[in-house]
Amino acid sequence: MRKKIKSLVLSSATVLIVCITICGVWLVRNGSNGLNEDPTTNQPSSPSSTAENPNPTQENPLPLDETPVNKISAGDVVMVAISAADVRDMYGYQLCVTYDKGIFTYSGGLKSDIAEIGLIFKSQLEFDDHVLVGALKIDGNAGFNGKDIQICHMTFTAIQDCEVADISINGVFIVQDSLSGGLVAVTNWNCEVVVA
Repeated sequence: MRKKIKSLVLSSATVLIVCITICGVWLVRNGSNGLNEDPTTNQPSSPSSTAENPNPTQENPLPLDETPVNKISAGDVVMVAISAADVRDMYGYQLCVTYDKGIFTYSGGLKSDIAEIGLIFKSQLEFDDHVLVGALKIDGNAGFNGKDIQICHMTFTAIQDCEVADISINGVFIVQDSLSGGLVAVTNWNCEVVVA
């Protein structure tokens, strides 16, 4: 019974985030004035360069160490950076960041690394083994396109010593066409863990 309730809550949260993402994209694409501000500064967003450059490059990508993280001590902060090999016509996304709550605790720092997809949020619902993240494109232009890009990052804090930071992503979906509800599962996204 408990597993059924947990599964129902997870499914409901996933549907809620997808609906919020699709509705938000629809509002933006149809000229809603309430979403034209940068959510981090409450300032009007700058005009997008997407029209001038259909494949915008990342601004200030985070440096990632090529060596795997190991021998983490209690109190260490690790950064989880999520990247994608190829993204096409993306208006929003959702994903689960899975981790062991006996070893790590989510400590925040959730930030989008794509300027055009600047509205990013973590579900307020608590799950046993993951954090549910959603994001939304904040302008009314065409969907975001890019190759070998960093999507977003967040931090976790170790609460006990461990050999390997076993943090991964799963359940990755992108919204490709908000008007037709084009929710697509993708598998070419990666998760790297580095000591912050």
